[in-house]
Amino acid sequence: MRKIYLSVGALSLFSLLTLNTRAQQIGPCSYDEHRNKLMQTDPEFAVREAKSLEFVKRFIENGGGHKDNQVYIVPIVIHVVHQYGAENISDEQILDQMRILNRDFRKLNADTSRVVNEFKALVGDARIEFRLATIDPDGNCTTGIERLVSKLTNDGGNNEARFNAWDYNKYFNIWVCKDLGGAAGYSVGYDVAMRSDYTGSIGTSGEYGSRALTHEVGHWASLPHVWGNTNPGTVCGDEGIDDTPITKGYLPGSVSCDAPQSQCNAGIIENHQNYMDYAYCQMMFTTGQVANMRARLNDPGAYHIRLWQSGNLAATGTDGTTDKYCAPKPDFYANKDVACVNTPVIFRDNSSVGFVSSRTWTFQDADITTSSALNPTVRFNSPGWKTVTLTVSNAQGEASKTNTKSIFVSNASVAETVPYLQTFADASVFGDKWIVKNYEENQTSFTQSTTAGFSDTKSAKMNGFNSPNGKTLKDGNGDVDAFLSPTFNLSGKEGWLMSFKISVATKSFSPNNMSETLKLEYSTNCGNNWINIKELSKAELSTVGYTSSNFTPSSAGQWKEVAIPLTSGTARDNIRFRFTYTSASTSNNLYLDDFRIAPASGIAEDLAKSAQVAVYPNPLTSASVLTYTMTGTADVNVLISDITGKTVATKTLGSQAPGDQSVELQPLTEKLKSGVYLLTLQLGKGTVTKKLIINQ
Repeated sequence: MRKIYLSVGALSLFSLLTLNTRAQQIGPCSYDEHRNKLMQTDPEFAVREAKSLEFVKRFIENGGGHKDNQVYIVPIVIHVVHQYGAENISDEQILDQMRILNRDFRKLNADTSRVVNEFKALVGDARIEFRLATIDPDGNCTTGIERLVSKLTNDGGNNEARFNAWDYNKYFNIWVCKDLGGAAGYSVGYDVAMRSDYTGSIGTSGEYGSRALTHEVGHWASLPHVWGNTNPGTVCGDEGIDDTPITKGYLPGSVSCDAPQSQCNAGIIENHQNYMDYAYCQMMFTTGQVANMRARLNDPGAYHIRLWQSGNLAATGTDGTTDKYCAPKPDFYANKDVACVNTPVIFRDNSSVGFVSSRTWTFQDADITTSSALNPTVRFNSPGWKTVTLTVSNAQGEASKTNTKSIFVSNASVAETVPYLQTFADASVFGDKWIVKNYEENQTSFTQSTTAGFSDTKSAKMNGFNSPNGKTLKDGNGDVDAFLSPTFNLSGKEGWLMSFKISVATKSFSPNNMSETLKLEYSTNCGNNWINIKELSKAELSTVGYTSSNFTPSSAGQWKEVAIPLTSGTARDNIRFRFTYTSASTSNNLYLDDFRIAPASGIAEDLAKSAQVAVYPNPLTSASVLTYTMTGTADVNVLISDITGKTVATKTLGSQAPGDQSVELQPLTEKLKSGVYLLTLQLGKGTVTKKLIINQ
């Protein structure tokens, strides 16, 4: 392993190993990739960039950037995009990141003493200070931290993950996500995206990633990489700032941070300790880079100039006078959907509005009754829904939140009787039996429908048509809801079938544009882990196709059955199933009915009710066909009888899966005389009869 010198104090061998591994797995920055993409997709981007560069050049030539000693204050909002995982980093971790960001931009980092001699006189104080907003766009108190629940945290490299931006004229927007497509961060234009584990130096991050945001904010303030637009580590390049020499750029772990480096021009020392290099030796901006950043903050064609104006500082509560501080608004959640008696559950403080200075948890029927920890771990000693209370306070006041259904604790020895059929006709099953998880606490959730079902007017409905209106989602995209079954003892039931019926529409014209999904999973360890069984998506998740209105199924033919054989993995004790629906901007409603667990031979569905059987043309011609729709899997036979009831032709089609089917009738009828006949279609244990007319 190469020896690595870090720009922050001595680290343990474990930390060095961690740094080297992470540096190989995660690219420091994807600025160049996003810039190139913008160059290709936005014809005006190059024009705007050229105008900005010209302004910066003229501003510096006219004496700006260097001599101005004003400290520019920039209001920040940090949007934490998460799915209740470790990526939902704590307030403390974000505050630590703010400390590091301001330290670096004000040249307050102690390691400037390690800058090589050739650059000691060029270490610059950017005189830029970043402050979390205390007033949100609606005039309310805020910590400057907004938490957004969305699956897009897993796709932060996609521009759609940067959603629910606060006004760019007033706030510098930063998003924190779980994944950025292999990069630690990026910035092109007016905002920044960061990986959660490269944010700050505590919590899920560490010293290895603590200056990634300093690098990205450098991009936000107009600075390119020190090698310009070339490929780092391979081709020498120049970004156009006089006091940063031509360099190839140094990749993480490739050099000794304390030793001068020269690889492009003999005798010319390169600035590998620059924040805009990749070497993980970040210690400095040059005075030339400082001048460029300060010029950028004065560019009348950019949002940046509006941010530090006194009126905006007052509007965002960052001027030190209008700052708006309030008591925290308590919120919390458990780290799992369900638990078993005496199994660990972690509760996470998710409070907002004001920073918490003290907290008190109380727990019902748990091994600990109270706690002051940020994220306490508890074990409940009895089954049922558990009441949890969190009380938080700061200098501005105190508030409490009580959730009587904070988590459902089940008894592993109690299971539903099988064979099992749930038609959702009884509203009381939505609770202790079937558990609804509305993670975003919005109107999009699993509920009982009293207007539609497969065999009656009742079913479970996922309200996907009405996308959330609040600030937590972009057009409903990424809203996640779950529906959990009771527990079952399926030991010895290998070869049985689990089946359910769905009826669902989409607002997408093409199945290829659908991104909503329905995932079925199971857990045999009290929800600690969930294993995927089946995932429905695109055309598979649309039984009626495009529907622009609020969809309600109106016929049995709009339903389809999904049947899954129980295997050695699912034929087990203490098993619980979970439906997870992820909506999209094109989602419509989904209905779920007739959840069944039974022997394969015991599922006696009357598929004839939904078969939509037709014969055309009739009277018959050589081109006549029998068409029908399979809404479940069953054995299929065709019988033709004369008016006396005598069977005169048969065709065995075997087991057929759900979908549209057709049978040519000519081979069955070509030897029959003119007359009236009856065609019987056997679908499992159901039948449909049609009259046939033959004119020879």
